Amino acid sequence: MANYFDFHYHPMFKKYLSQYETNYPSSRLPEDLLPDITLENDILRLIDKDLLHFLGSQCSFDELKAGDECFGVANIVTLEYAICSATNIFADILRSAIVKPLDSTYFDTIKAGGISYYHLFIKELNLYSILANIGTSRDESRTALINILARSKNKSINFDSYTGTTLALAMEGGHNLNRNMVNSKDLTPDTIEDPGATDAVYADFFANCSETLTPGKSLTQLFHAMWQEEMDLLYVTLTHLTYISELPLASHAYGMKILTHNYFYPSISGLTDAGKEVISAAYEMTVNDRKTPVLIDIKHMSLKSRLDFYAYRKEKGYALPILATHMGVTGLPIAEWINGNRSNDQGLTKFDSGLVVAGMANSEDEGNRTKFHFNPWTINLMDEDIVEVMNSNGMIGISLDSRIIGIIATEKNVEYDSSEYLSKDDLDYLQDNYAVANREDDPDIDAATDVDLDPVGGLNVWERDGLVQIACIAFNIMHILAVSLNQTKTDPWSRIVIGSDYDGLIEPMSSAVDCTGFNANQVAEKLLHLMPTVESSYLHFHPGMEIKILPRDEVGTLDTVALASNIQGILFHNGKNFLRLWYNDEL
Repeated sequence: MANYFDFHYHPMFKKYLSQYETNYPSSRLPEDLLPDITLENDILRLIDKDLLHFLGSQCSFDELKAGDECFGVANIVTLEYAICSATNIFADILRSAIVKPLDSTYFDTIKAGGISYYHLFIKELNLYSILANIGTSRDESRTALINILARSKNKSINFDSYTGTTLALAMEGGHNLNRNMVNSKDLTPDTIEDPGATDAVYADFFANCSETLTPGKSLTQLFHAMWQEEMDLLYVTLTHLTYISELPLASHAYGMKILTHNYFYPSISGLTDAGKEVISAAYEMTVNDRKTPVLIDIKHMSLKSRLDFYAYRKEKGYALPILATHMGVTGLPIAEWINGNRSNDQGLTKFDSGLVVAGMANSEDEGNRTKFHFNPWTINLMDEDIVEVMNSNGMIGISLDSRIIGIIATEKNVEYDSSEYLSKDDLDYLQDNYAVANREDDPDIDAATDVDLDPVGGLNVWERDGLVQIACIAFNIMHILAVSLNQTKTDPWSRIVIGSDYDGLIEPMSSAVDCTGFNANQVAEKLLHLMPTVESSYLHFHPGMEIKILPRDEVGTLDTVALASNIQGILFHNGKNFLRLWYNDEL
């Protein structure tokens, strides 16, 4: 098993941002889309070496090939207005010539409201069709450089016949469905001139650009056009990093600390009617009377939005798999999170715009060097989320963003920032419905999300052998397993994958700054070595848990063969099998 499966990454994103094109289709050559971008320069190195990891390539197509990554889900996401309009030193750097080859025209055009998110989305989509040599982009003199999975091609897809990079396509952020000009207060449509002969996607855009489509209708039109071009959508992530004033679908989870703009703060309450329309359009999608649903990814949705989503699914009788494609876990049920936060400062911040947000300022324990800390931000999964995903036969992808998966506070790693923001309405709802009344022993949130490593030791060895961040992954996996085995009747081992979020503006693990460094064989060996230790530490912290989490034989001895097989499933087989079942209409 030299390769791994990735449930969420962005192999085209940074290459797309390196050249702004006004024309459609793109005139870029397929082979020019493969290499990674290089941001190595003396100025960036002087300003902040971490920017090179944040902005540099982590999963270009050449890197995917070098890393033996063959199956994955490529996400398309357009830059949001707040990212392009942010006001601080990092934002200025992001929009400057320092970060070439990234093209600042993207930032300038979006900030000025000179294009729609939808228009930007289909431009990047076009690059995938060029690389795959499909649909209207097909050139019989060229060879496809990637494979794109699509139910439109064949009702029975033989996954063993694929060689090379094979991708499903997905949309990250419902803002991509907005065909009006970015941040347009009066919902001005993004109009284009008659393109003449063109592909089905652009033809649909032109045919509907003079009217304002609802987001559900926009998704339906896009999907049908993609179908004609031999493409497909596996899932839609309903929200992303910011409030979208012209198309609010749901409140988002706070997740952007390095940029400053009001839109980064959650400001509405839960799932909107427009968001429900998108969910119904996705789940009820059909082509020529064939059911062709699109799945929903709960990443970036606020906790209240996720709870609304589960309730809406129940109300409508939807039973499709729920996806959590690139997340970590809080290590907590909602009630413990609420009551833990009640013992800390909760201040309301009011901006000049009138926006009011609730700040959750939790305590920090930087002096402790013997504990693993789950990341308790609500951008991560609560125990209730894990149960919902598992009971739906869904999938959970473990992020490789070092900020998401928690930390082990070592001498070299004490950056534990536990402050986040929720919309006031969201927080009021959670306190009214989940706080435990008259509770005198409200735990500190850190104490509720720490796992003491003292009982098993080994921390210095983990540091020496570069295992600390792999151990963070192991703790996230362990908690998902524990919650699932205790509260559901599903097999959680087959429902966990990797969802790196590479090239999604993440802070990658230092041991795997790009996909070439995430060697599945080495990671499997490290996980096999670490999991028994992590289980022992985890169960010591949860003394009431009567079951063992890892597989054992009839006399209780750890079954290392079964454990190794389960780990290989997480790294590769689970994801490939899920795609095989989905694209062959077997789910």
